[in-house]
Amino acid sequence: MNKLKDIFYDKNDILVAVVILIIAALVILWRVDAIMAYPQTLVASAAGNEDIGADNTPSGTDTTGSAVSDPNGTSGSAIDNIEICAIYVNYGESLDVVAQNCVAAGLIGSTDEFMTAVNSMGAGGAIQAGQHHIPSNVTPEELVQYLMQPGL
Repeated sequence: MNKLKDIFYDKNDILVAVVILIIAALVILWRVDAIMAYPQTLVASAAGNEDIGADNTPSGTDTTGSAVSDPNGTSGSAIDNIEICAIYVNYGESLDVVAQNCVAAGLIGSTDEFMTAVNSMGAGGAIQAGQHHIPSNVTPEELVQYLMQPGL
């Protein structure tokens, strides 16, 4: 009897770890659609438009300085005319290049305006690398705030 008890105690930790891994894998497989749709949810909430689905989101690898128009194709009110601009910031990229990309996307009027906003906020070293989805109607300070958040 003691031999069986020793085997159970020796293997109990491994068995519990395997059961936890199986449960975690099942939960991830069950919710993979919701996990993969999370970036689109962030874009929709940033634009204030909660009805953008996974099939209406922008895609592509070269998004530097590009703007994505309203996926529903509607117009009329000021909210419908807001575009989501995708700005990609490479790691170690200079602020001047980031400013030029923002000007090219139409988010800000000039590079000087961007640099003034960055300097006034003290955010010279706080711009994060990655892809940033930014509404087209942001102020220069809001633009810098978006760029200070980690990119996707």
